[in-house]
Amino acid sequence: MRKTLIILVFTFLGYVAHAQLNFGVKGGVNFASIKASGSGVTISTNGITSFQLGAFANYELNEQFKLQPELLFMGIGGTAFTGEKINVNYVALPIMAQYYLGEKFYVEAGPQFGLLLSAKEAGTDIKSMFKSTDLQLAGGAGFKLSDNFIVGARYGFSISNIDAFPGETAKNRCFSLTLAYQF
Repeated sequence: MRKTLIILVFTFLGYVAHAQLNFGVKGGVNFASIKASGSGVTISTNGITSFQLGAFANYELNEQFKLQPELLFMGIGGTAFTGEKINVNYVALPIMAQYYLGEKFYVEAGPQFGLLLSAKEAGTDIKSMFKSTDLQLAGGAGFKLSDNFIVGARYGFSISNIDAFPGETAKNRCFSLTLAYQF
């Protein structure tokens, strides 16, 4: 057992030493909405357009598999039925597993943890109406335009309730288009 463990550790260390680590920055546009339910009624807000901006590390496990943690500022939310925009801002930490189908095209999936920074409707602070965290599942695809530039599309949806009120449920939904520069 001990020999097997030692062999596995050294094999893993050799594998990790061979892996490549690249860094980059990314930005893009978000098309977001909020799905809410309570008192027997389910509603979806109309969408809003916002943005995201951040950095990432891309850890190449082999030619096909990569792991990409990101640190993003994300603006999401929706438009209330009164016509007022609900702007909700998060610091998001997606951890995406990427699978390359050839040299340039990849699909990705993974969890995304969000920490609420602010929430406003018509300039009024409504942060107390939201829970401080959001857990999402995200999936998407991307294409390497060159060694440095990458375009991507991703859809994320909350699997946790973001509504702070008991008996109420609200969940974020966001489709993003991004452009990344990898160093």
